[in-house]
Amino acid sequence: IKAYKGTSPYDSPELQSGEELEVGSDLTVVITPKEDTYALDHWLINGEPVEKESGLYFSNQKRLKVVEAMTISAVMKESGYKITYEQPEHGSLTVKVAYPSKDVPSGSRVKEGTRLNISATVEAGYQFKHFLINGESKPADKPDWGYIGVPVGDTPLTISAVAKKTHGQIVMVQPESTQGKMTAYYFADGEQKDLQDSTWVALETSVTFHVEPAEGYEMDYWMVNDARQELTPGMANNKVITVEGDLKVEPVLKQSVVKYTI
Repeated sequence: IKAYKGTSPYDSPELQSGEELEVGSDLTVVITPKEDTYALDHWLINGEPVEKESGLYFSNQKRLKVVEAMTISAVMKESGYKITYEQPEHGSLTVKVAYPSKDVPSGSRVKEGTRLNISATVEAGYQFKHFLINGESKPADKPDWGYIGVPVGDTPLTISAVAKKTHGQIVMVQPESTQGKMTAYYFADGEQKDLQDSTWVALETSVTFHVEPAEGYEMDYWMVNDARQELTPGMANNKVITVEGDLKVEPVLKQSVVKYTI
């Protein structure tokens, strides 16, 4: 709290606590919150509550007329609105004050009128879909990446982001080199694409896996996402799978000829 003789804190001498003023003098007191998230609730004049001035410009000032000895203090309250957000399951969310730029930790308060910059990034195989602001779907300001500017109004904000899976990662587990080799391919834009291990492929893509057994070996069964699948009649060395998510494919071979040594 600072006090000034006169009706304005500008171009007026600042007073020190304990100074004396003549009865009838004008006095202006000013409170400056230490943090943006605190604001003046009311004044205490000689222990009695006194309402603060109305209007944003004068809300932290009080003009008084000196009629007796005065003890002045202020009662503060939390101001601004709580910002809460959770990290999305397949990405990350960043919330910052627009200017001057600074991070806003989840659970902290931001004063009314502050503009927030909210951005989302997603993991490989996923695509940003939309934000949820207090449960309401909000598209990104730019459709090709997750970003939105949000002003803090008169209510708390709960923020989250929604991503959708668009690709599956294909893991190809090769048989032992002495048994054979597996290759795979799919078609995109009318062209055949050879598939490499750990490649990301769009969902609903049909992928053909092919095994070339080494001499003396043949296919026994397939392991797809660690679950056994039997061979397709007439297509023992091929497996066609429609990508619906991440995929792990492993061919299991067996000896086709048993050799006896006498």
